[in-house]
Amino acid sequence: MKTAVSTKGQIVLPAEIRRQDGIEPGEEFEIERIDRGEYRLIRLSPPRNHGLLDWLLACPEKGFFVPIESESSSATIRSGQSPSGDARLAPEGNKMATKTVELSEAQGQLAELVAQAAAGTEVVLTEGNTPRARLVAVAAGSMRRVPGLHPASMEASDDFDAPLPDEFWAGSA
Repeated sequence: MKTAVSTKGQIVLPAEIRRQDGIEPGEEFEIERIDRGEYRLIRLSPPRNHGLLDWLLACPEKGFFVPIESESSSATIRSGQSPSGDARLAPEGNKMATKTVELSEAQGQLAELVAQAAAGTEVVLTEGNTPRARLVAVAAGSMRRVPGLHPASMEASDDFDAPLPDEFWAGSA
């Protein structure tokens, strides 16, 4: 791709490169001179969604966001994904629809994607063409607490509800 130096001495990155790498106005780069007429740009700030995958995987509801192994595009198409990334019903009578979303786009529409997953659509989050996580619905009833599940995991002393000494309240304890 070609670009030019403006009258103000600025180099404009082509729109296609900015879109592919999620480069926003105001981001800073370091320029390194490699040789006469040869330069290298190095992005100083991390990409906009850097860390989003770790944040999603740290969700307190275990199993809500699940890392997935990379699949070839043919395997993805067989499991119900159209090449364009649109959701559609999978062949062989599988009723679960699949939708692929780029991580850079997912952050702005996370609530919508969660709603789609809750409705039964499997949402695959990708970086480039590599699947990174799968967003699926939590099975009904999996959030219900079960009393007495871990009876020996907590102990309380016999005087746990006794009044605290005056020294504690005076700050000298």
